[in-house]
Amino acid sequence: MVTIKLSIKNLNIDLELQRLAERLELTVVQHEADTYRIIPEYILGIHGIWCEVGAQNWSFWRESDATTWEDFLLMHITHSLAVEHGALLTYDWGKSEEILVPDGEAFATFDSYAEYVTRHEEGIVKDMKKNWIYSHRKRYFR
Repeated sequence: MVTIKLSIKNLNIDLELQRLAERLELTVVQHEADTYRIIPEYILGIHGIWCEVGAQNWSFWRESDATTWEDFLLMHITHSLAVEHGALLTYDWGKSEEILVPDGEAFATFDSYAEYVTRHEEGIVKDMKKNWIYSHRKRYFR
């Protein structure tokens, strides 16, 4: 499982997640003292996005069988928070970590996300991959 970590320490997690929920029409459920689940509209999600607050950072991840909408939300939420608060983003692969430059524009909309994911492709291959991304954003295509 891939985890995206934000180096945010002194922000009110409840306030930040509530603000995101209102803007993106999401539901936020607190599971434990420091663990939250960000849930999209039923048709667009299976599990939602998980958020865990640590001493040095916030960790966000999604389940491996997530919809592409949940994948988009993971990238949109983490990158927009990082840009807004000047936070460092780290992509944790489990065995290694990679520092990411926050890119709010690339993940601002689902269309820009699909374009970013297929940026190295051309022609029919790009069209096929984009079609797959769009068709798998809803739970019934998984």
